[in-house]
Amino acid sequence: LKWAKNIMIDVAKELSKLYPKFLFVVSLGSYPERDKEVLKENNLHIYHYLDYDEVIPKIDYAVHHGGTGILYSCIKYNKPAVVVPHDYDQFDYAVRADLAEIAFIANLKSKNSILKAFDKILERKEWRNLEKLSEAFNNYSPSDLLEKEIDRILKGVQK
Repeated sequence: LKWAKNIMIDVAKELSKLYPKFLFVVSLGSYPERDKEVLKENNLHIYHYLDYDEVIPKIDYAVHHGGTGILYSCIKYNKPAVVVPHDYDQFDYAVRADLAEIAFIANLKSKNSILKAFDKILERKEWRNLEKLSEAFNNYSPSDLLEKEIDRILKGVQK
């Protein structure tokens, strides 16, 4: 959502001023524009597109919209997050992430809410539930599970 991206850029600009020792990296999520020039402003870099698997392992925290892909990447790479849901199922994922104690929720329409959630994420030192969920996520192989289930069913059919 264009309007939401503009809000997040404004929030990132403010965060970059409040926390000059952090590098803030924004992805606008536009794959067709992935080769466009990166906008760099002191400790704020705005990319038109970034691949989660390339970036998430290198960060300390994420501020994201709560979509499935980014949420799962944060779990996979054990990264705490501030979830700022925009629409559809993102509100549900935000609540689930909050209940699982792997993220804080912020309100897109309140810059102050996002700034407070970011402060909370920095204050928290341990993320035990996130660590456990990340370990479970990385040890889960759905294709192996599916193969075992197919074998089990086929053995039952052959009898």
